[in-house]
Amino acid sequence: MKVVFVEHPCPVLLLGNEPWSPVRTNTWPQSQMTLAAAIANEHDVSILDLRSLESPADWRRQIGPEYLEPIRYSESILLTRHLIGDCKRISDHPADAFVFTANFTSEANAVVEAIRTAKLSWPEALILVGGSDASPEERHAFYFNAGADYIGVGDGDTALPVFLDQIKKGHRPNERIIRGGSAGVNLLNSNFSLVQKARYVESGGGPIHPGIFRNGGFAVYTEISRGCSRECWFCSARMTDLWSPPIDEVLKHLDHIIDSGCRLLMFSDDNLLLARKTEELVTIFRHIRERRIAWEFPNGLEVGLLIDSKRGGFSKELFETLFWNSESLSFFGAHRLLVPIEDALLHRSALRKLKNVQVQIRGLLERLLDTGIPFLNLAIMIGGVQESRDDRERLEDSLELINRWTHSSKTRVNFSIFCTSPLPGTGLGRAALKSKKRLSHNIEEAPELWTVFASILNGDNFTAEQTTQYRRKLLRRFHMSQDEGKVRS
Repeated sequence: MKVVFVEHPCPVLLLGNEPWSPVRTNTWPQSQMTLAAAIANEHDVSILDLRSLESPADWRRQIGPEYLEPIRYSESILLTRHLIGDCKRISDHPADAFVFTANFTSEANAVVEAIRTAKLSWPEALILVGGSDASPEERHAFYFNAGADYIGVGDGDTALPVFLDQIKKGHRPNERIIRGGSAGVNLLNSNFSLVQKARYVESGGGPIHPGIFRNGGFAVYTEISRGCSRECWFCSARMTDLWSPPIDEVLKHLDHIIDSGCRLLMFSDDNLLLARKTEELVTIFRHIRERRIAWEFPNGLEVGLLIDSKRGGFSKELFETLFWNSESLSFFGAHRLLVPIEDALLHRSALRKLKNVQVQIRGLLERLLDTGIPFLNLAIMIGGVQESRDDRERLEDSLELINRWTHSSKTRVNFSIFCTSPLPGTGLGRAALKSKKRLSHNIEEAPELWTVFASILNGDNFTAEQTTQYRRKLLRRFHMSQDEGKVRS
């Protein structure tokens, strides 16, 4: 079978002529590369990337016209919807099956636009869609109505080969849900000739140190584990099985990526420190260090697991291995870490933990800043339904304190202030759907708002718009605004 994996266009919300949230076009198509690797031995595979640009700096000139009705976010805010990338290119790529990945609710309409184009261009082809947004039952109708024939639930790299084998043999299942297990990911067979590698020079975590690509190369999202047994009710990885492949397989996988020219590894594991033992991590990251490339943790680490439970204090060997870095003519080593410094919202909507910020955070920050890591993102969730004025005053006091601690460091410290988002399939998402008065907008009509950059939750004390404006005010106050759309190096 000829199978085309489609990387959908990049959606852009504009407020007037300015982007409403960061615009990232040239990030690694991890899902499509992983899925293509899973079936490459049995099928004719290709990747059609509608998103990445030859020059990311040209992104403004590549924004297309409005393709859907604008979103009235509030009385004073009208957001227009655009795409970077042309879905019509699908008409030049015949296939027996098209595979789409819908991981982010905020990008759902961009995926749907590509699905509809594929269905119109190649009506006999199968349309398959999976990902974190398509998987929850409450989202199935949205994608079926757009033209999807089948929806994948669970790990696609385990389910897709079995499903396509059935299709190849002439057995088209009546059940429209493809269910995957958790047997792991194919780490070894990614074919880098399927994409234009040099295009992928962006990280979802922010800017990239200029020394990394001094001599060329590209940035790759990868994972060496899956799953998280924690119970964070806003997270789609909540209480999923832990899985990690053998060390020798991991090292071969990483060597394969590095040998292909990668200069920055971006680990997207659900909970890396929980899924892998300390001695395994030390072996893996010492190996990467010897290969003299950079790595980062843009999704964050559960930093409490850096503590030695027997001796107290940080696990010296693990800490020094994970965050070692060196800057000469080029940069290699630890490049970025996202630190979740406020976790009270994992279970309730109040910024409680920050009142003890000196005890909890200062020691960690001092150790991290001492490493010289170029970028440190400090993640704080705001906008829970019970959040009070006292909570926000405490938050501002704590951020001011942290800013004083860190402002003279050569590390660029960024406050990653996230609006609490009731993602489909999560406990928070389902609770919000049941209490519709909490939602400022309908997910079917404005999925673009289901993002950490804007709120759609009306709380007891603040409206969704007030929370969004508060987030923007905080970022401006600490000179961390991303109003320019593309984050700057």
